[in-house]
Amino acid sequence: MKALSFTIFLSFMVIGSLFSNVQKITFDYGKQESAFKQAMGTFMVLQDCYLEQYQQADCDHEKQLFSLYQLNQSIYKSCQAFAALKNAYNTPMACGQITMASLVGVPGFANLDQLNVCSVPDTLALLIYNDGTNTATNIQLQLDFDPGLSYGGVGYSKNNSATVTPFNVSDPTRPIFNISNMAPNSAVIAYIAVKANCDVDISGQAISLDANVNYLSGGMTCQETLQNVGEYNSAIKVPVLNLLSVTPPTRNITNSTGSFCQDIVISQDGIDSKLNSYTFEIDGIDLTGNLSLFTLTANGTTLPFTYNPTTQKVTATVNASYFISNTGIGANNNNVFDEDERMTIRACYKAAACLNGSEFLKYKAWYGCDNKLCFDITEKAAALAFQPNYNATPIATTSNITYGGICGNNLSFDVRVRSANTNPVDGLWEDVF
Repeated sequence: MKALSFTIFLSFMVIGSLFSNVQKITFDYGKQESAFKQAMGTFMVLQDCYLEQYQQADCDHEKQLFSLYQLNQSIYKSCQAFAALKNAYNTPMACGQITMASLVGVPGFANLDQLNVCSVPDTLALLIYNDGTNTATNIQLQLDFDPGLSYGGVGYSKNNSATVTPFNVSDPTRPIFNISNMAPNSAVIAYIAVKANCDVDISGQAISLDANVNYLSGGMTCQETLQNVGEYNSAIKVPVLNLLSVTPPTRNITNSTGSFCQDIVISQDGIDSKLNSYTFEIDGIDLTGNLSLFTLTANGTTLPFTYNPTTQKVTATVNASYFISNTGIGANNNNVFDEDERMTIRACYKAAACLNGSEFLKYKAWYGCDNKLCFDITEKAAALAFQPNYNATPIATTSNITYGGICGNNLSFDVRVRSANTNPVDGLWEDVF
């Protein structure tokens, strides 16, 4: 009887666990199937125990009958648990019904294929589908972009079955959108503008996005996490700036009236890439004395600049309006810096008077966005040498000549030396020896 009682006690423990599973049942089909099989297994075990204990009974029949009654009650409750689990397994789910897929490469939809780093956004098409039997309401979609991607400022729905509108896009790496009610078995196409930034790394793992969806369905509050929606490495294009040459590398300034220029040729060599703007810099130039930057142009058009006397840097932004006149085999007269295009920056200087030695400087170019510098700075060294050629050659005149003689009076005369250039600045001599 101890063995029989222990079996009954164990049966109640198993059944209690089954009822707990019924109360906590989730809407994961795999877990439901496992619980279903567990209930059936428990039923068979209890039945086997019943037969075994009955055949070996050799004790008090009344106690056996009482124990048999308890065992039958246990089997009955196990069957109830089994039926409850089976019913839950076959009940349509309220949650777990929102799915999402990227439509990159699917004909008829916007194709995300030109994600140029720090350039204009491209459009990502997402299919959002309600495959449940209940209407989903109060839907909020949060996109979590992998490093290097962010929201590009535009989000809307392509079809009319539901609307997609931006809700909270203060964090462009985790924008939130509202989606109107979605009927059972309905879909909405969301068009989302996406940008690539300096954090992008296409040499590493796949670049994707995750989505968190919150909604109401069948009287329940639901939350879905959809991971790795799409793969976007092939869409990302990385512009590459190269400062090719400075001509001449050293510019001699020969007078104080003319301007003396250096031409800086810059190319864009990123494969299949485009660039909207970049920064041009002259580093290490002293414009607080006699030297001035007379003009700065990009492809012949005046380029505004700023000068910081503390850092001795000239900075200018080269944007779309300067790219139309680009040259090179990739030139197409548009307003972006395309692959295999070149442009020329011309820096012209004036010297009002003598300089304190030569100016050794660096021309630089780079681009970035979101307050970050992307990749490497391209640069070349150059110099400005003050070597005046004012035609200020000396002219000497003599006067008051007194001729002397051998063992007689001394020879004497006056010499007057002056500059051939009468300009008070250009004809001025300094440090005469």
